Formats: sequence, C-alpha cells, structure tokens
Amino acid sequence: MSPASGAEAIFSRALACWLRHNPHEATTLGVRAHDGALPDASPEGRLREREEMSALRREVAAAPVVTGDDALDRDAWDRALDHTERVLERRGDAESLEPSLLPYAALAHQALRVVTPEHAAAFVSRMRAVPDYLAARTAELSDGAARGRGLDRDVCDTFAEIVLPGAAAGMLRLAQIVAARTGESDELVRAARLASDAYAAHAGVASGLREHARPCVVLGEEEASWRLSVTMGLAGSPSGLVAEAREALREARADVLHRAKALGARAARVEDVADLVAGLFARKVDAGVDLPALYRSHAASALERLVDAGALSPVVETNLGFEALPEGIAEGSQAVNWPAPLLDPDGRGHVAYAPSPSAHVAVACKSLAIHEAIPGHYLQSRVWQLAHGHGRHAGRFIGVADDVAIVRGYMGTMVAVEGWAVRAEQLARRVGVFDDEEELFFAVCETIRAARAVVDIELHVGEMTRDEAVRYTAWATLLPEAWARRQVVRYRRMPLQACTYWLGAREIERAASGHEGSMAAFHDALLARGPVPPRPDRGAGAHVSS
Repeated sequence: MSPASGAEAIFSRALACWLRHNPHEATTLGVRAHDGALPDASPEGRLREREEMSALRREVAAAPVVTGDDALDRDAWDRALDHTERVLERRGDAESLEPSLLPYAALAHQALRVVTPEHAAAFVSRMRAVPDYLAARTAELSDGAARGRGLDRDVCDTFAEIVLPGAAAGMLRLAQIVAARTGESDELVRAARLASDAYAAHAGVASGLREHARPCVVLGEEEASWRLSVTMGLAGSPSGLVAEAREALREARADVLHRAKALGARAARVEDVADLVAGLFARKVDAGVDLPALYRSHAASALERLVDAGALSPVVETNLGFEALPEGIAEGSQAVNWPAPLLDPDGRGHVAYAPSPSAHVAVACKSLAIHEAIPGHYLQSRVWQLAHGHGRHAGRFIGVADDVAIVRGYMGTMVAVEGWAVRAEQLARRVGVFDDEEELFFAVCETIRAARAVVDIELHVGEMTRDEAVRYTAWATLLPEAWARRQVVRYRRMPLQACTYWLGAREIERAASGHEGSMAAFHDALLARGPVPPRPDRGAGAHVSS
C-alpha cells in the first residue's frame, strides 16, 4: 500500500467512526445509514466516544502526508478531533444546553429528505429516541450543576422560555411535513407526541437549572485563545484580531453615516440615522409576493453580474430547492440555508424560508438571497457536493451545517463557511448590485459583523463585561439595546460563532490580495479546497497565492 493510500484509509476509518458517534451529522452530509439514530449521551456513551476519538487522533497524527490533499485532510481531522476530545475531557456538554437541541435540528434536516417509506421509518425511529436522549441530557446537566459548573442564566431563560418550547411545537410540525410526503401513520403520530412532551419537560429542566446558573458564563482567555488558533486556524492574538475589527468597525460606521446622508438623514445626528435604519428594517415584503421567485430572482441577477465582471466562473445547475417551513422551524430568520448534502450527489439542499411575507424585511431580501443561496452558502455547498461527493476528503466538511457545529462549539469550518457568504455579499456590492437603500442596509450589516468580532472575542477572553458588551453593540450598530442584548446572549450560547463572519471574509480578502491571476480563478481554487483556513501555514493558502 502506498503512503498516500495509507492516509486515505486512515481518514476513511476516521469518518466512519465520526459518523457513528455523530449520526445527526451523517444526516446533514447525506449518509442515510444513521438516519434512525441519535448520539449516546449517557456517561458510558460519552466515555466510549472520548476513548475512540483519542485513539483516532493518535492514528490521524501518524498518517503519512505525501500530497497537498493529505495535508489538508490531516489538518482538518486534527482540528476536529482535538476540539472534540478537549470538550469530552472537560465534560463540556454538561455545561451547555446546545446539545439538547440536537434531535430537533437533526429531524428538521431529515424531514425535507423523507421520500420513501424506508426514510419515513428511519424518521420515526429517530423521533422515538428523543425522550431517552433528553433524559440522558437531563442527568448530564444535573451532574454538571452538582459539580458547580452552572449554566449562563440568560441562556437558561432563553432555552426554558423560547428554544425548547419551540422544539416541542416543532416536533409536531415536522411530523406533519413527513406525513404530507409519505402518509400519516399511528407510529409517526405517537412518536411525535412523545418527542414533543419530552421537549416540554426538558424546558422545565432548563428552568430548574436556573437556580444554579451564573450571571454570565464565558470561555476564558486560555480556552478562547486556543479555539481561535487551533480549532479555527487563525493567526494572531485575540487582542490583535480585536484591534483590526475595531478599525473595520470605524470604517463601516463612517460608511453608514455617508449612506444615510445620501438618503436625506441628518448624518450629524446619530439619532436621525438610527431612525432611518429602523424605518428600513420595519418595512416588510408586500403581501402576496411569491417569496421563492423573489429570492431566486435576486440570486440569479447577482450571479450574472458577478460572472460578467469576472469575479466568478459560470455556474453549473445548482439544484437549489426552496421550502416554506411552518412557523417556528425556520426560527428567527427570514431564510436559512440547509446545505447540499455532500455525500449524496443527487441530494438537494434547500433555502428554508418563513412562509409569511410579513416576516421578510424588504431591504434585506437581496443581501439574504446572496448570502444564504447564490453565490453564498448554497452555491458553496453545491460546488463541494459536485467536487467531493466521493467522500475522500470528507473530514474537511465536519460542521458545515451550523446547527451541527454549534452542538459542540466546533467552529473549525465556520470561518470558511460564513466568510464565503460575506465575501459573496461584498463582491455583489462591488459590481453595483444594490440600490441606495440596500447599500445602507449592507453598511449596517458590516457594522454588525465587525462589532460581533470585537464583542464575541473580548467577552470570551474576559476583556468586556456583559453590560459593556450590550452597550458597545448598540452603539456600534445604531440598533436598539433590546436587540443588542439578544445578540450578546447569542454570543454566550455559541462562543466564537458570531466572530466568524467578519474574520472569515477578512481571511479570504487577505488571500485574494496575494493572488496574481483572475478573481474567478482565485474563487474556483478557494471553493475547490473545501472549508479550510485560507492560510499558507495551515496547508490551504498556497493554492490561492500560487
């Protein structure tokens, strides 16, 4: 066996082990063999996973590296396994409520891909597993509280009052989707009711844990620095990253004031600009609008302009689906991307959108179509599906579905994933896709992304308090303090996820600045590698600078 094929065999074994312990990720990647299962959240299951991940990490570290692809694959596996083993060793799942949302996220992805009776049977099997999974989570969280590892109080409240009750209602709605596709059965109805009841009870557990909660739980300087450098593959100190983000924020705020003045606001008065922005955010899409047609039109127009400008290559058939989901499933967003399943070449990804036009901010639709659909997240995932559906480099794609990544706080791919979607918006702006109001909306979004990088990092390294984070976010974005408060809760729920938007776009822009060929060729090469850090010393940057 050649050294290269030896590495491939090791990575193949790593993938099989990973998907066995993470059946929810198997679903999002298009491997249907695990559709009926959930992870084992019992103490024995966590111990087995830790032991197997530790053994895998040693095996991967010894994998022979002959080609550039070997280096990229091993780096990706190193980062994923290092992070996972560290979380398991620290028993991090005992101090996070995010893993409790895992069954709901897995079943939501799965529901749109139920076609055959066999698919429906697997869906029912996974739903039946929800009560036992949540019972194990209750024991895990209670053990963490008993050992003094309290949860964040605001996060507890968010889960108890909003997230988990939403999942309880969502289980019944997901069953309706599957019933509409393959027919209703008694087993489906019973499983959905039991899963819904289990989530309602788990909301009570989250509420009860509040008495053990702390006012603000953050990673701490050592852990945050480790995740930024090792898991996410970023160069530079946290303070250096924050300094760059502050400068970007200064420029973005100046652009907001300039755009607002062009629309007639008194830019000298911040209050007038904030009122103008609030007015734009309040204006919704007209009733009766065909939402899929609207988003498709925006995406197609932006893509055509970018291809004509030489920023992107012509695109093959995208196979993009739009799916209107019942209220509460596409929670908190106008539209979200569920990526094309990497390992199922015929599998279709979706933009899942809120069905009511009143949920869609009119001025945001074009940016959102570009970010979530094409040429952003969905195009990115479709290119990967076509190029890597054979699975040889699947380790690079762990965590490309954000609700999978968030379960364990693994942001190893998020810099590339969110960075590309922001890059797509920035490219669209450069070729004149946005009108004046959309330009202002985009400028506000740039302040949000830069402010996220500042606050997310400073909060978790201990340089900013919770209240300081709220005030800074509201000041930076000109948005209401209530919105800023919800954002800061999000940063504590999902440490270092919010900073990936600005950091990722920054990394891509830096790589692009050293590229001597066409921008289309640069972007082709960038996407071809998959979601890897675009840095030469991580094995991924040479392809965009040579």
